[in-house]
Amino acid sequence: MTSQHDKAKRWRPRFSVRTLVATLVCLFFGCWLLTARSGMKDVVAHVKAVSPPLQVYDRILETIENQSAVLPFVVLVDQWHGTSAEPFKTQRRYYFWFFGYVAKLPYEGEVEHGFR
Repeated sequence: MTSQHDKAKRWRPRFSVRTLVATLVCLFFGCWLLTARSGMKDVVAHVKAVSPPLQVYDRILETIENQSAVLPFVVLVDQWHGTSAEPFKTQRRYYFWFFGYVAKLPYEGEVEHGFR
């Protein structure tokens, strides 16, 4: 008869919940920095490929007004659009970025400017 101590024990890592939480917090902020460095470039390239610049009369205008990393893997892009017949509007769009993969999130809104 074999005893409990003779059986092969399964190895379990020994770390505390505090270590796990600290590691996850560091990963969170590290991914945010990575999104700010690489993610914004990829998202802007994607937006430029999907929606080409506007041509008003004889000028070609860039449509991206502002971009920033608001969360890890989430990039905010303010993009304006319109025609010469209607006023230009700035629309805020959110994109999901994951190491080269870019997808538009369903959250959109219009940006109000302080001047009128």
